Amino acid sequence: WFNRRFLIVLICSTAAGLTLSGTDVAIVASTRELDQLEWAGLVITLWCGASLVGGFFYGASRRSPGLPTWLMLLGLTTLATAAISGVATEWWMIAIALLPAGLCCAPALTASVEQAGKMVDDYARGHAISLQNAALATGSVLGAPLAGLAVDQTGRAAWGYAAVAVVGIAIAGLALTATSRARHPLAAEAHHIPQGDPV
Repeated sequence: WFNRRFLIVLICSTAAGLTLSGTDVAIVASTRELDQLEWAGLVITLWCGASLVGGFFYGASRRSPGLPTWLMLLGLTTLATAAISGVATEWWMIAIALLPAGLCCAPALTASVEQAGKMVDDYARGHAISLQNAALATGSVLGAPLAGLAVDQTGRAAWGYAAVAVVGIAIAGLALTATSRARHPLAAEAHHIPQGDPV
């Protein structure tokens, strides 16, 4: 059961954890840059509140995009936050910029757990979800120092968001390409009609 599809789920889970933990660090850095660090807790709370709303939306929807698509949306909205953070002058501007990214947080995390559990048989489901949790935790460990390094090297908090967003977007793009190529031969085979010798 540990095949290429499951490996893609693990890699996407790592990227999701990396993006979220890096964003957490970038929020602190961006509010400190504005000399409004005391508002960092509220910004994080609003970001988490948007994630809660996104989770309700994901749970209520009958059909939802797959994990690579949610990861791509998370990366793109986080990258947009980086652009706004670069010109923000007040903490609430960062909070508003983070709302779209927050809406994608819970769906991306839920999709990763859901796909890890669905693509294996019952006897391996506990093992699969454990590996998914380990991948998510690995991303969380890597995201914070990556964002911190980007902020330290550039002297701008916006690069903290950008660094983790670019990684998420790149991995989502590779995952979407891989899954698309995997479906294409199956679709071609399903629609192939053998042709006999001409009469």
